[in-house]
Amino acid sequence: MKRLNVSMIAAGVMIATAACGGNSGGGGSHGQMTGAASPKLAVEQFLAAARAQDLQAFSSIWGSERGAARDVVDRSQLEKRELTMMCYLTHDRFEIGADITPKQGEHDYTVELTRGRQTRETKITAVQGPSERWYVLDVQLAPLQDLCSNQQKR
Repeated sequence: MKRLNVSMIAAGVMIATAACGGNSGGGGSHGQMTGAASPKLAVEQFLAAARAQDLQAFSSIWGSERGAARDVVDRSQLEKRELTMMCYLTHDRFEIGADITPKQGEHDYTVELTRGRQTRETKITAVQGPSERWYVLDVQLAPLQDLCSNQQKR
């Protein structure tokens, strides 16, 4: 039991350090560039951060027209949302398909995520934020539900 508590405290410290930006600076308000140069690159970086379970990278690419989520969402809520999304988005490989642009400054991508023998298709929306940077605004998680359920059983 003591070992579990120490591990949980260490994990909490690591998450808090990552959320606060550690020594490398935080979000846009701390001078570090957030977002991606293109909408497709935003989706690629978002999925790479999810696969790596990298909360800091994830929070720098997830956002809205206002910028990175880590600069506008309460830290405790941000971490809970990130961890939930990471459960759904953990994958062995991904393929970004068609780009359907419903309006200027917003791109919807069809994305296939594969974990083990299971492949699921979902939609990820990227939007343009400040300084012409791109952020992942939305992920349709419902089609990925069984991927998360199966991961929690492990």
